[in-house]
Amino acid sequence: MNYIIVDLEWNQSDDGEEPKVKEIPFEIIDIGAVKLNSRRVMIGEFNELVKPAVYRHMHKITGDLIHLHMKDLQKKIKNWDDWKLYERFVFCFRLVYLVSI
Repeated sequence: MNYIIVDLEWNQSDDGEEPKVKEIPFEIIDIGAVKLNSRRVMIGEFNELVKPAVYRHMHKITGDLIHLHMKDLQKKIKNWDDWKLYERFVFCFRLVYLVSI
């Protein structure tokens, strides 16, 4: 069995409670992934910065954690076609939930 481990980094409003986008409390700004073979040896990696459409300012804690600024983020996401995702893989997600206080 092959594996793809996905790590998502998220941004949020400056105060974490921006009312006009209550339905979207967080927005993905970085997609990272590694592909492992059946022996769990890395056979590929993927990383893509994503320019957000909702939150135009980087939350201070998020910026401190990932060491990025909004100007570093790109506008569109690359294609994963070279990973041949039509093959059989087990997808694993790493989620870290950060809320400003």
